[in-house]
Amino acid sequence: MHRTAAQSAHNILPHERLRFSQYGEAREPDHLIEWFMQHGREAALPAKRIVHRPEESFAPVHFVDSGWLLRTRSLPNGNSAATATYVPGDFINLDAITEPTFPETVTTLSAVRVRSLPTSTLEAATQLHPGLSLAIMRRLIADADWLREALAAIGQLNARTRVLVYVYQTYRRLVANGVVPARATAFAFPVHQTALGTIIGTTSVHVNRVLKQLRQENVLKLKSGEIIIADFARFEREATHYLF
Repeated sequence: MHRTAAQSAHNILPHERLRFSQYGEAREPDHLIEWFMQHGREAALPAKRIVHRPEESFAPVHFVDSGWLLRTRSLPNGNSAATATYVPGDFINLDAITEPTFPETVTTLSAVRVRSLPTSTLEAATQLHPGLSLAIMRRLIADADWLREALAAIGQLNARTRVLVYVYQTYRRLVANGVVPARATAFAFPVHQTALGTIIGTTSVHVNRVLKQLRQENVLKLKSGEIIIADFARFEREATHYLF
């Protein structure tokens, strides 16, 4: 049974993990999650729900307690490019304190539970609790770190390797957020093939071929919304070979 980010935060230290280091976790309490769990407004959203459109203001900051979301940008040629995937333990629109709007769409990939705070409330809280400002800064640095890895993979690697890097990067985030244990060989992955193609910059047909190849090679498979890693050592070796 997969834990929610809130349950993980309660059971680990509490809030022992924070995505900051590329290769692991910052070993200190995550006061930002604590603040959201205490003061955030809880909401449940169904799968395939658009929660933000480019023309809308996105004033609240959301902490993802459970479920996955995809953030995309529409391109002039009619295609879409993914700019972020949000998993349990992530924050959506954390930079809204300085810029409350962005020209992108956020859609739920699965049923989602979030806790939300207005940016004005969060900004006032940072004045009273300076540690929150440091936590926000670290989160934003971590998000930028993930994005740089994704850009490098999309720009330089073939589709097979892009899939491996994305799955491994997502696995690391889930581990760092306390949602799955280290070296987990199976975890929820509610990313359908069309969305995966958008994320790695290829077609769903090509994604299907890559997943079939990885399954035949006994590396990993995507089945019923779950990633199953058959050969973790090979999976990790091939993916990390291209990570800096």
